[in-house]
Amino acid sequence: MKAKQYQLSCLKKQLREKKKNRVKVLEWKLTEEQKEYIENVLHLKVEPYLYRIRTRTFKNISKLNYSILKDIHYMKKRGKDFEVRRLSKKDKEILDEYGISYDPVRYKIYLFS
Repeated sequence: MKAKQYQLSCLKKQLREKKKNRVKVLEWKLTEEQKEYIENVLHLKVEPYLYRIRTRTFKNISKLNYSILKDIHYMKKRGKDFEVRRLSKKDKEILDEYGISYDPVRYKIYLFS
């Protein structure tokens, strides 16, 4: 058994143990490989929960209508390169419109459907 297979086997064992203990939802940090394994092999529902947003500054901050853009601007001014937070659909649309990159960091794993 190779190292990756062993890690995925351990992940499977942990999820089965949690399910046995009647845990309904888990919030875990997962790699892309682990996420694919849980969805395709174990057939569990996985959805992104927290996102890492790259911060940047904007010109004319007073003319921006969206508070999330102002938050991102001021985080960059304070010296933070990334912000971790939950995003709604509307927030994602705004970030896509302004070309701000975001990646999922934590996922919700639903053990019972």
